[in-house]
Amino acid sequence: MPDITTFIESAMQQRHIPGAALAILRGDDVLYEGYHGLANLEHNVPVVPDTIWEIASLTKPFTAQTVLLLADEGRINLDAPLAAYVPDLPHAWRTITPRHCLSHQSGIPSYTDAINYWEHARKDKTHAEVLALVKDQPVLFPPGQRNNYDNTGYYVLGMMIEATTGISYGEVVQERVCAPLGLVHTRANDYRMIMPNRSAGYNYEDDLLVNKPPYSTSNTFSGGILVTTLSDLMQWGRSLQPDVLMPAATLDKMLTPYPSKDGNERQFNYTMCLGWYLVDHEFGRFIGHNGSIVGFASAFAYFPERDLTLISLCNQGSVKMPHALIFDTARHLLPELSSA
Repeated sequence: MPDITTFIESAMQQRHIPGAALAILRGDDVLYEGYHGLANLEHNVPVVPDTIWEIASLTKPFTAQTVLLLADEGRINLDAPLAAYVPDLPHAWRTITPRHCLSHQSGIPSYTDAINYWEHARKDKTHAEVLALVKDQPVLFPPGQRNNYDNTGYYVLGMMIEATTGISYGEVVQERVCAPLGLVHTRANDYRMIMPNRSAGYNYEDDLLVNKPPYSTSNTFSGGILVTTLSDLMQWGRSLQPDVLMPAATLDKMLTPYPSKDGNERQFNYTMCLGWYLVDHEFGRFIGHNGSIVGFASAFAYFPERDLTLISLCNQGSVKMPHALIFDTARHLLPELSSA
């Protein structure tokens, strides 16, 4: 059996991943923490503990935590209409609630599926311009009827957070999530800012690694705007324990399964919680989320019965299954997992 570094770097080569940061924890014990490959190919910069990564849709659980903390303060009612917080929404969206958006049961079409979305992805947009991509489309189903992954719902949740607090989404996440947990490298992405140790992003196209194309952060917002480091995500994992970030009752509310009426998600072996997937897997059931964007991919999974956390960050956006590298690494290091 090859040693772990050889195994990981061979797997990275097969997946055309330039750089990766991986962690496996059991409780607070770090079973593996590794930094592999290059954060920047052009300047031959290695991946290091302080390398900053875009985490794309792994932002969504941060958004969910923020919404639930604001709900605890009485600022948001998870079952009130979105229109109570965000004005000028399309009439068809006005009975949709934050809970529907958090569990991907809103029925709102995802703006990233709009026909002309990628034509203008490098252009900075206002919130209204992003919503305009889908605001005239009919809803896909009545809220709560089905599960359908939806970036628009999470975008509106960010607008609700800003309307409720009067400050920017990034500032609210800093105050409610990052500061209490001591996450010193996690923030909203801004390409104008100089970020020491920022990783460069790549895609694999036509058998070649290429620099990722320009992509405005206004397209991602509360559905995918955060950047962070592996160490911050390792610390963030503690927020899935009672009374660390949330009271036990609030954490239980977040991690309670909310199946859709049709239960269509079960054909893919998952049920949605609020901001998290609850997935049936060979290692056991896990709470998790992936992130994928031009240039980057990420994955976070927590197995409650094993108190096991798996985290993966890489700077290649064409990876089809962002979780596969860290799951394969866990399988290699901990063969007993496959006998679950």
